[in-house]
Amino acid sequence: LGVYADPCAGTTSLRWNDYLTFEGGAAYDVLVDIKDDQQNAVAVGQVLAANTSELTYEHSGLTNGFEYCYYIRAKDSTGLKTSTSNVECINSIVVKQSKLLYLASTNVRSNGSIELYGFYDKDADVLSFSIERSADPLGPFITIGTIQKPTQGPHILKYSDYTALPESNRYYYRISATDVCGAQGKISNVATSIYLNVEENGNASNTIVWNKYYEYGGFVKRYKLYRQVDYSGTWDLISSDLSENDTVYEDNVSSFAKGEGRFCYYVVAEEGDNPLFFVDESGNEFTSRSNEGCAIHDARVFIPNAFNPLSAEVENTVWGPQNVFAQENSYNLEIYDRWGKRVFSTSEMNLHWDGRINGNDAPMGVYNYYLKYSSLNGIIKEMRGSFTLFRNFP
Repeated sequence: LGVYADPCAGTTSLRWNDYLTFEGGAAYDVLVDIKDDQQNAVAVGQVLAANTSELTYEHSGLTNGFEYCYYIRAKDSTGLKTSTSNVECINSIVVKQSKLLYLASTNVRSNGSIELYGFYDKDADVLSFSIERSADPLGPFITIGTIQKPTQGPHILKYSDYTALPESNRYYYRISATDVCGAQGKISNVATSIYLNVEENGNASNTIVWNKYYEYGGFVKRYKLYRQVDYSGTWDLISSDLSENDTVYEDNVSSFAKGEGRFCYYVVAEEGDNPLFFVDESGNEFTSRSNEGCAIHDARVFIPNAFNPLSAEVENTVWGPQNVFAQENSYNLEIYDRWGKRVFSTSEMNLHWDGRINGNDAPMGVYNYYLKYSSLNGIIKEMRGSFTLFRNFP
């Protein structure tokens, strides 16, 4: 009897010569004695195959570290006469596959990359891990990078995808293990990136839409939505109670009417109740951050139809368009009397006419204006009209 072990396949192959002594030929039983890694008997004389005429046998499903002692029993046609082969023992060395491979989170970074964070089984006989990406949850998945199995802890995997375009696409990621025999082993869960899009509405609001994040080991406990106004550099939390089913939010921005009209957002998905109690490097539950999506509002102008320099309301004592979301360096306002004479002009949005000409009170009546400016999107706007100057004591 000869025995040959294949650690990669987790099998042993047995081969023996034909026993020629019995008239009419022989049939064979394949037997094994098994001891665990502590040399405790697990099986004695276990029959793996009975009454076979074959001269080979493959034993699969071996346990790493167990001892297997094989022997063959030849029988004549009556079963009364037998002959036993030599005993061949091996200590099983089986490639240990991963019990754990978990993609914990994806995060869109400010540099445009998508960072992946995962965990692996440190005891598995793994050579490397492939980072795979797809535009569809069902695939096909394309390998975009490879990470060699770390030689020491912590037993985490980090990878940054610089080839992604998170400002315009959602991606699906997974990790697959390659064992020391070169075969593909365990494949992780699939995790998405979050793609957020912003649409400017005509009623001084923005609609923010994003895809659901999956797949945490737990669940999405909440989404948090952040906003930056203009180019302030400050991100403000505007909603922290969005449920796992909320993927649309309407943001009223009318209170920022005197700003530059630029609004940017990102959303964060927070995990809850991870069954394996996985946390990030700060000891917190995992989060996944989206890209930053922005909307720019066109210029909006409110034109008063009258004003009174003697009014008790300070804002009514001067006249000027209430400019909203316009490029300041493009602003030009001119005011003419009824005979077409220019009485006031300015290129400053915050400078309004006080109803005086060369330091003297202008006469009451109707005046004409011409306004020209560029929106933040570079669209030139021109407006013409008239308004009335009153001088009434309150």
